[in-house]
Amino acid sequence: PRNCEVVGLPAYSFKGVKTEFTITTKDDNGDHCTRGGSLVSVELEGAADTTQVTDNMDGSYVACFVPQEVGEVKLLVLVDGEHIKGSPYSVLVRDYRLLNKPIKLLNNNGGMVGPWGIAVSRNDILAVTDFSKHGVYMFDKDDRLVTTFGRKGSGKGELDVPAGVAFDAHDHVYVADYDNNRIQ
Repeated sequence: PRNCEVVGLPAYSFKGVKTEFTITTKDDNGDHCTRGGSLVSVELEGAADTTQVTDNMDGSYVACFVPQEVGEVKLLVLVDGEHIKGSPYSVLVRDYRLLNKPIKLLNNNGGMVGPWGIAVSRNDILAVTDFSKHGVYMFDKDDRLVTTFGRKGSGKGELDVPAGVAFDAHDHVYVADYDNNRIQ
């Protein structure tokens, strides 16, 4: 179990929404197992049983869970009764309804023309890129426009067709600045 790995586990999930990831089993030498049959289990610490594991019979297992509460949860992954490398994992569970709010915001507030990328911070701040206006709009959880930044250009803090947007674990914002071929 110490050599087994989790692949594709997101840093966050959404309440009531199924999240899938893969567990790859390896032997004591670190070689990939080519057969199934290991006892693989997944558990959300302190939560009702909302997990499932499917044996692909090739040494890999597809696991899924459906978190029922918002907040940080511990995900335990065990193979043959032992924690695998990195287990338990921390997963931040967010309220799925926050993703429906930007639709209203984009149509009613802020005068956005070309909304493209969207991200939700750990503090429920929504960031939306506008590729036509070359900026980023940030909204709080009560639908209020908090701030905007960016303008057309290639200098520091300037954007040219901002596409994707993401937050890191410290809520720093990163913008994929498409036509400037960079991340800011």
